[in-house]
Amino acid sequence: PFSQTVFCLLKSQSTLKDQVMQMQLLCILSALVVLLLSAIFLYWISLRLAGPVENLAETMQEAGRGHLDVRAPVHGQDEIAYLSQAFNDMLERMKDLIERLASEREQKKEAELKALQYQIRPHFIYNMLNAIRFAAMMQGARNIGKLLADFVELLRASTNRHGSFVPLSEEIKTLRHYTDLQEFRLMDTFEVTFDLQDEALTCIVPRMILQPLVENSILHGPSEEHPVCHIQVMARCEGGQLWLSVHDDGQGMTDSCMRALEQGEQTASERAHGGLSGIGVHNVVERLHLYYGEQASLRYRSNGHSFTEATLLLPVSRNLSGQEDGGRG
Repeated sequence: PFSQTVFCLLKSQSTLKDQVMQMQLLCILSALVVLLLSAIFLYWISLRLAGPVENLAETMQEAGRGHLDVRAPVHGQDEIAYLSQAFNDMLERMKDLIERLASEREQKKEAELKALQYQIRPHFIYNMLNAIRFAAMMQGARNIGKLLADFVELLRASTNRHGSFVPLSEEIKTLRHYTDLQEFRLMDTFEVTFDLQDEALTCIVPRMILQPLVENSILHGPSEEHPVCHIQVMARCEGGQLWLSVHDDGQGMTDSCMRALEQGEQTASERAHGGLSGIGVHNVVERLHLYYGEQASLRYRSNGHSFTEATLLLPVSRNLSGQEDGGRG
């Protein structure tokens, strides 16, 4: 401004037109390249999304036709891969359930066949044993007759299929038959006493629930240091619960053995001795879980050398029909 001078750039009009045309052409080419790249990208995205979806749909169709061995391919870690993996897991679980169901049906058929093969009429055994008992009493062998009567009643109770629950008074009666037979068999190596609350005797309990516990004390209580094992069976109602306990002053039990019995595991000692039922304490635990769930329990207590106590805790029930219908109710 101070020099009053102006600089001007003079250029040919044709040259400017050529440059503008070049810029327009470059813009058009750039736009076409962008559109082409966008189309390619969108096509790639569609393939990436549509492919797994189509594979999953085909797998679902095959599974719907009953082919549970098919599996959807899983690629990456996106939502479709998560759905494919979840569907594969579902197919795996369904296959396992179907195989388990088929196995259970096969086992049921085998059990039914075995039951038919070894089926006998229990009343025939009862009649024969009663005939032998009466013959023994007629000949003056009243002790033998009483033992046969105990055996008949115990056999009747162990093979009774009419109902899984009985009043505690009936369970105690069956238990007395069993202990009388064992006293004769084992030559008075144990003594059994009963401390029973009258209120408890009217409660409903699972059939043969005490016999395995008493049998455990009879078989494992006596030792060289304790040649005669004293067993006490107690029953009482307290706070809406039925407490059943079997206490002996035998040789005791280790902690590992007690925990195994409480968890329903069959110990090596049980398998070796067998006993009346051949099923042992683990059957008691399984039936408690089946009938009562978490409302019942079996607990052992011992010092390892001079006593053992098994305690059953059951909910009080005096409705036999309700127990037969629901068990857990």
